[in-house]
Amino acid sequence: MVSIHHENAASIVSAGVNLYVADVLRSHRWYSEVLGLKMELSPDNLSSRYVESHEADDQGLTVFRILPRTSDEVAPGNVQLAFSIANLAKAEAVLPAAGVEISRTRSLEAGCALYGVTIRDLDGNGIVLYEL
Repeated sequence: MVSIHHENAASIVSAGVNLYVADVLRSHRWYSEVLGLKMELSPDNLSSRYVESHEADDQGLTVFRILPRTSDEVAPGNVQLAFSIANLAKAEAVLPAAGVEISRTRSLEAGCALYGVTIRDLDGNGIVLYEL
């Protein structure tokens, strides 16, 4: 990974991921029930989001949104997400019972001691689950 540290570099204080899916309600349930994310469904059922903040002033804010795929320009299965979980062995034991295929175990980065499993969501997007 390359880090840029200079006065002109962007000072990122939050991050967001938009995941475009075929069926928002179906994906909302999958991310909520299978992965256990505390997803919030919008009142109109057209989007879902997970928000996490590590600071009182929202520094370090992470927003993960599930949105409807409205055009063919956003191809399914073109995103890979990564989530840190508390117990990787437990996830490997329970995910197959939920119909989730664990496709492989791999190192997240060369020279890094973190290992995880890769699964796919209902739209074919890759998800790496790893334990710190």
